[in-house]
Amino acid sequence: MKRAKLRQLLPIKTTPIILMFIALGLFSCQKPAHEVPEEKPDEVIIFMEGKIQVWMNANVSTAKTFEVMNNYGLVMYFLRGFDYQVDYPADSMEPIKNYLWCQGLVSEYECVNLRDNDSTKIFLTPKFHNMDSMRQKEWLRFVDSLKLIEIPPFYKELYLEVPVGDEKLWIDSLIQDNCIRAAFYVDFFDPILK
Repeated sequence: MKRAKLRQLLPIKTTPIILMFIALGLFSCQKPAHEVPEEKPDEVIIFMEGKIQVWMNANVSTAKTFEVMNNYGLVMYFLRGFDYQVDYPADSMEPIKNYLWCQGLVSEYECVNLRDNDSTKIFLTPKFHNMDSMRQKEWLRFVDSLKLIEIPPFYKELYLEVPVGDEKLWIDSLIQDNCIRAAFYVDFFDPILK
């Protein structure tokens, strides 16, 4: 019944013409295979000028990290991922915390006291700001005096200051160093900078 109504609306002579227009419309929408797709403009990277982020390899010690960065002459303005442990009696934790607080060597730290049978392990995870050579030496003396054992973390993260405009140059240069796992631009929205 529907076919009969359709034949009444469209005469048989016009059906091939309509089908030809439909086919032309479908084929004209496709791009020819030989056409090269348009190139997209480069993505805009929003990053902090004069700042880069570096991840050291996990097996690189704190002393070696300081040495490598000092050889490059770069300012380390924030560091984290440096983990330590030491076997001390439980009452040693407060003096360690007091020393860290009074010396101002670290901006933040976690100091966890875990008991394992009769021994006590103290785990220390400091975060550093503005580690100039004097503060580096003081931290290494502190580590040595307490006989802290460095625990290789997943990564050691450093935020460095570089000349504005030379961020890419430094990133490309630093990733060539065997001690460095990766180097990045510092995202403008990085929570560390807030």
